[in-house]
Amino acid sequence: MTHKFELLIAFVRRDFQVRYSQSIVGLGWAIAQPLCLMFVFSLVFGKFVKVDTEGIPYPIFVYSCLVPWSFFGSALGRGTASIVVESNIIKKVAVSRILFPVAAVLASFVDFLIAGLIMVVMMIYYHVTWSPWVLMVFPLTTLLMLLTIGLSLFLCSINAYFRDIHFGLPLATQILFYASPIVYAVNVVPDNLRWAYDLNPMAGMMVGFRNVLVKGMAPDWELLGIATVVTLVVCFIGYGVFRRLEGNFADII
Repeated sequence: MTHKFELLIAFVRRDFQVRYSQSIVGLGWAIAQPLCLMFVFSLVFGKFVKVDTEGIPYPIFVYSCLVPWSFFGSALGRGTASIVVESNIIKKVAVSRILFPVAAVLASFVDFLIAGLIMVVMMIYYHVTWSPWVLMVFPLTTLLMLLTIGLSLFLCSINAYFRDIHFGLPLATQILFYASPIVYAVNVVPDNLRWAYDLNPMAGMMVGFRNVLVKGMAPDWELLGIATVVTLVVCFIGYGVFRRLEGNFADII
């Protein structure tokens, strides 16, 4: 177990260093994506197309969800590609394959922490009142990481056999982005569609992050409960599929 943990840390460190090697901006890229998206969405949905933000300034309204979403999107992409990317190691070295997608997700978590610092600055700038509910960020982040790892395990396993997953993932994540309450509030979703909408685990998490960070209130427990159940199911399926298929990775990638 100790050996696997040391390998995991080594893979996380390597992935992080390789990502920003020979980069002039370096860690600045960790905040560039959510910040740029915040400016664009603030212009479109805050100025031209008025969105009900429940009295919250639109920049911090959208940024509170863009930070966890950016982590989810980037980590899922890297996790899905991890087995194919690490094909040389997998073919030559006997190492636990599960370390690669998990390391890819954890390496992206550093970006999440850096972008989160900007969130703190924005909360101070907009005079957001801090409440004890802000501590819910930790279980929400844990849940988000579990969902990302579970999906990564499932998708990287299938991607090893069918590379269509690699090409279809950006489209799928873009659709999921607009199917989650990031640029708009969840109360705009029609009541007759809520039952299907609520099954999206990202809906409960995004509402949770916005509530505890910006509104100073509890998450929507019903939405969060659904997100938790779906996440556990995804982790169970993802782990099962990965374990079932990993024995053939070296032969097909």
